[in-house]
Amino acid sequence: TSLLSVIPIWGPSIVMWVWSGFGVTSATLKFFFVLHFLVPWGLLLLVMFHLIFLHSTGSTSSMYCHGDYDKICFGPDYWNKDMYNLIFWFLFLGFSL
Repeated sequence: TSLLSVIPIWGPSIVMWVWSGFGVTSATLKFFFVLHFLVPWGLLLLVMFHLIFLHSTGSTSSMYCHGDYDKICFGPDYWNKDMYNLIFWFLFLGFSL
């Protein structure tokens, strides 16, 4: 984390904020534990929003799109496929703990 100190002007302040003081303490460890817990859930939320918006609008290249008839309909087949994958990964990662 001291690599952040090379950032001009704000580097030392960023290091102090990340370390929660002048050195690595229990507060720093708690900060990183919380960060390691929340970041994957945030990424999962972003992926789910991406899939929802992709499935609601359809997907196609704007270079070759000549109207709505060129769009691919992401119907229940793709939605089910995504849910099976999601359940598989939850089970796989859940049992690996």
